[in-house]
Amino acid sequence: EVGRRVKAAGLSLSEYVVLGLGGRAMTKEHALATAAVLNAIDPDFIRFRSLAVIPGMPLYDDLVAGKFTLLDEDEVVQEERLLLERLEGIRSYVVSDHSLNLLMEVEGRLPEAKPQLLAAVDRYLALPPDEKLNFRLGRRLGVYERLDDLQDQRRRSQVEAAMARLNARGILEEAILELKNRCI
Repeated sequence: EVGRRVKAAGLSLSEYVVLGLGGRAMTKEHALATAAVLNAIDPDFIRFRSLAVIPGMPLYDDLVAGKFTLLDEDEVVQEERLLLERLEGIRSYVVSDHSLNLLMEVEGRLPEAKPQLLAAVDRYLALPPDEKLNFRLGRRLGVYERLDDLQDQRRRSQVEAAMARLNARGILEEAILELKNRCI
């Protein structure tokens, strides 16, 4: 209701969506309910932010207590896809412009850009597991910005070397999460 009032007043409205906020237990509900609200408001901008939980946040206590389960990055992208798929009848500009987000190329005006937005998400989801891991590490290291960066051999070699060092220490997944959390 407030979003519609802001729009009716002629003000520009950005709605921020925290991908993963429903956790593993409510990811589908979170995506569907968020899409329904956005469809009702038709904000000027929809800005994605991926959830990160660090010590000191109230949600961190729930995470430690096992009351909340974080989505892994692939699950966040799946939630993002479901949400995008359900956006209908709006002219919002979708932006994924924060370093916490995995897929920075998810950007464009609805409804025209919807096929390209979904294609970017699907392109990531279709990658083999080792390529997804490479991309995730490269994004978190700041080596990659977009999926096309996987084709840059100089960047790829840099990520593969880091991957080998972290794998040798058995801390690859932990390192990726720590690098992501540093973006807060």
